[in-house]
Amino acid sequence: MNLRDRLRTGTRRAQDSAAQAYGRLDVSGADGLAAFLSAHLDTVAALLGAKGKAAPPPAMVTARAALDADLAALGRAADPVKRRLPDPDDAVAREWLWHAMQMGLRPAARDRAIAADTDPALGDAGHYLSLPRDVAGFRTLCSMLEAEPGYGAQADRILAAANAWFVLFETAAHDRARR
Repeated sequence: MNLRDRLRTGTRRAQDSAAQAYGRLDVSGADGLAAFLSAHLDTVAALLGAKGKAAPPPAMVTARAALDADLAALGRAADPVKRRLPDPDDAVAREWLWHAMQMGLRPAARDRAIAADTDPALGDAGHYLSLPRDVAGFRTLCSMLEAEPGYGAQADRILAAANAWFVLFETAAHDRARR
């Protein structure tokens, strides 16, 4: 088993749990969309603030600016909640979460676009959800992961870090839903 397969299967429960948390946020209204975007902002800010040898993907920096713009369009402060970073941490785990986050945006983008037709307040808050996906970055990551063994100390550390990052991502959704 390669590391990509191990991450895909080993983070499935955490991914599903995060998806359920975000699925409870109704992005067809300004409050739900603001909560959704704020939770993503919390996570992106944590990802950008994490220490490590690898620089964040440029798309992540662009996403941060788009989140700021969307929250401003909704009249909300782009003020991320500082989250405790996962320990252990790993740059590969952060990138795995980043790409999973991007893939999970499609349903929210569709729901916001439909609602924006009837709610003008949502119309200017679609920058983040309409960003192009970092397909080349995901392919590069997958190629690297497919070349790595899925078992051993390094793979175990990456898997633990990836699951911890998914917990942070899910927690951000729950916290923002309550605000």
